[in-house]
Amino acid sequence: IDDNEITIANPKRGTPFTARMDHNGAAVSDKYYFAVKIEDLKGSFSIGVIKEDQCLPGWKSKGLFYNGNLTNGSAALKTSWGPRPTIGDTVGVRVSSSSGTGDGASQEDTNVLEVAFYKNQECIGTGFRLKDVSGLYQPSIHVDGTAKLSLVVPEMVPFKETNKKTKPSS
Repeated sequence: IDDNEITIANPKRGTPFTARMDHNGAAVSDKYYFAVKIEDLKGSFSIGVIKEDQCLPGWKSKGLFYNGNLTNGSAALKTSWGPRPTIGDTVGVRVSSSSGTGDGASQEDTNVLEVAFYKNQECIGTGFRLKDVSGLYQPSIHVDGTAKLSLVVPEMVPFKETNKKTKPSS
């Protein structure tokens, strides 16, 4: 890591590397956004969120990722879901979680996690909407090959969505 640039180099293609951005004890809000600009890429790149205990070596990682497809880190869940990120693109992730009323009387009585993806500041859509979620999901990137990425701090955080995709993966 150099300033706000991250270089991930995995000399052995076919064995991906997953990097999780820890919160280091700081409070993580129920809504957050992060983005990276792809400066260089030789291989494949995915961005998303992952639980600490699911961030494992290689294809064993299980999270909520986007790379043109929706993936769990080891298998495609929905192919051709959006445009594939390439060199020069800024790819962002908006995470929103909410709790239900707790009274058991409605469908809203559940913990819901929504993960939406952005490419070059345009919302591609909500890729994942999971109910009955527990635990902390942290920002993550998943690379097979070599990637040079820059952390992007946006002028505005996009919490309003112009959802182009209508059916998120569950």
